[in-house]
Amino acid sequence: KKVITCNSYDTSALHTTKTMASFPPMPLLPITSPETIDACKSLPLQPSDIFICSYPKSGTTWTQHIVLSLIIADRRYRFQKENESIKATSNQNITDYHDIDYDHVSDFAPFFEIDAHWDLENKRLAESVRANHDRLGCRVFNTHLRWEMLPKYSEDQHNNHIEQNSSTGALRPTCGKFLYVTRNILDVCASFYHHLSNQKEGTYTEGFPRFARDWMAGKIPFGSPL
Repeated sequence: KKVITCNSYDTSALHTTKTMASFPPMPLLPITSPETIDACKSLPLQPSDIFICSYPKSGTTWTQHIVLSLIIADRRYRFQKENESIKATSNQNITDYHDIDYDHVSDFAPFFEIDAHWDLENKRLAESVRANHDRLGCRVFNTHLRWEMLPKYSEDQHNNHIEQNSSTGALRPTCGKFLYVTRNILDVCASFYHHLSNQKEGTYTEGFPRFARDWMAGKIPFGSPL
């Protein structure tokens, strides 16, 4: 039987402390290239950025819904107050409440580390991702990358950091918000097995006992959380 096919990205060049350096390389799904991982780490942060971080099958989508619901509710409230203020002084309506309902959470909180969401030729996010973030009013991402693989520097600090010391990183980002989601580890294992066994990219074709061993050994995409 064919076991899951995945890329392996050596994160040793990204490690910034002895603790981080102890992690083995992390396998990736075929939809993620090493070039995209480099682009992820190099993205200049904005103060309003929100990263929803987790190991796969830990409640990421549920958390995306919560975060987006709060952002959209706040946006509608602000537009409503703005409309009421303008109508009270000029008796005119400006616009509607900028209805930004989504069909799927990935519309406004895309998967950070997949090739399709990047314009690698120009080293920036894809046009569709940037357009939806403009509609939302801030950038939201979901990611399963390790902490040392995520961006840490704001736009005004990014170039200076790269020029002065490209081999080190920050333990804390200079701006933005990073939410980390966890779930019972046994539930994660079972859920991830069913997920990978039924997806199109990098389908896992072995049984659960083999999966559990591969998962604990870090051979499954995104490595082992143990």
